[in-house]
Amino acid sequence: KRAPPLWILLAAVLIAIGVCAMHYTGMYALECAATPHLRPGIIALSGVVALCAATAAIHFMYILPGTMLYGLPTASVMGLAVCGMHYTGMYGFVYSISVESLAALKISRARSSEIDNSSIFTV
Repeated sequence: KRAPPLWILLAAVLIAIGVCAMHYTGMYALECAATPHLRPGIIALSGVVALCAATAAIHFMYILPGTMLYGLPTASVMGLAVCGMHYTGMYGFVYSISVESLAALKISRARSSEIDNSSIFTV
């Protein structure tokens, strides 16, 4: 079984778009007092990670025999696409919270002293 390289690339692009859309829709659905700040370069890199790993997984699907023995490595590479994109994408978000927001949340003094007083922390 062979697929034209253009089809493999098109399928990988669609998978990468789906993975990124799912991830960033979830990120924007989060409700918290912190304000997200994006790192555009890292966000773009997360899409490249998803695209490269999805391309490799689809390529393996077509060059390896369709048996359970070879299905596991192919599925693992696709899992790397999702996980790699997710963790790279999470690194692309920096959350900041102001002291006023902390006070509005009524965080106790003992608990608020555990949070970095620079008012910026990375998730």
